[in-house]
Amino acid sequence: MKKKANKTIEQLRRFESRNVTFIEPAGSWPIVWERARGMRVWDDAGREYLDFTAAFAVAAASHANPRIVAAGQRQMAKLLHAMGDVHPHALKAELARELSRLTFERLAKRIGKTIFCNSGFEAVEAALKNPERVHRKLWATREGIESLDGELPLDFPVEYADTPDLDRLVARDAPHQGLVLECAPLEERDLAEVIQSGEPGRPIVLLDQVTDPHNVGAILRSAAAFDAAAIVTQDRHAPPESGVVAKSASGALETVPWVRVVNLARALDELAERGFWRIGLAGEAEMTLAEAIPTGPVALVLGAEGAGLRHNIAGHCDALAKLPISDAIESLNVSNAAAIALYALATSAD
Repeated sequence: MKKKANKTIEQLRRFESRNVTFIEPAGSWPIVWERARGMRVWDDAGREYLDFTAAFAVAAASHANPRIVAAGQRQMAKLLHAMGDVHPHALKAELARELSRLTFERLAKRIGKTIFCNSGFEAVEAALKNPERVHRKLWATREGIESLDGELPLDFPVEYADTPDLDRLVARDAPHQGLVLECAPLEERDLAEVIQSGEPGRPIVLLDQVTDPHNVGAILRSAAAFDAAAIVTQDRHAPPESGVVAKSASGALETVPWVRVVNLARALDELAERGFWRIGLAGEAEMTLAEAIPTGPVALVLGAEGAGLRHNIAGHCDALAKLPISDAIESLNVSNAAAIALYALATSAD
């Protein structure tokens, strides 16, 4: 069985793009999975593992869930695929309705809107659909073009390329999945404009010197999921708009306003003047986030990992609060903390 695993890893080395599966140089990683049921996984040598990766649909449905398998088989026998935003199936509308009922209507007492995504190419797809985005050129494999389901305008400039050519156009940590779009950065947004144009009560996320583009992208994604009005960063000490941010944001870069300011403390003052209660997340705080949430709109402030909030920024917050995590871990990744905090804000009205 070891030979089978080695063969699989060698085939991945030879035939898969280098920026997808991590392969340890000596071949000791990855573990090649063969089958699974529930939360148990077996590799191709028959060794059993507990799956704590909680990845993709398995997080909600478990491996080989009999009800999910049966439902999938029934649906595949009727209709496997449709161009969802051109010829939608009734199930799409029903799912959007049910997601709204289970989340926003139950927790925040208002209707929520859904964006259906899978992974990877949605950053390009969302940019193509964004009327405010200036597109220049698309590099793509033929499989990548097919994944767009005919959504590309007929006169759009496309250069077909092989996967190794696309690999050279992007960073190693921004897998392209057959699509690389060159486009101009979005126009800068003004904080006052965002506040005035948004629905009252939606939170705003401020990031104090969070420089990792993966974290900023993931926070944009959570901001979209929990209906935040915008994220705010400094002009400096924040990553530029990039493919890495777009990939991590999974399309949210096109839908969540990203405001850049020269002075974060002044932005906090402006938010206070407009009725926002400013809550800074800090591990040393006395009260928990649940205790700090008011009835009005919230400006949620997060600092960089390690350094946390700077003293001046913490001083411009109305309250400092912590997430009630176990003593077994010192802190959370800033994007994870943002997701938990935004969820807490979204459910606080319940």
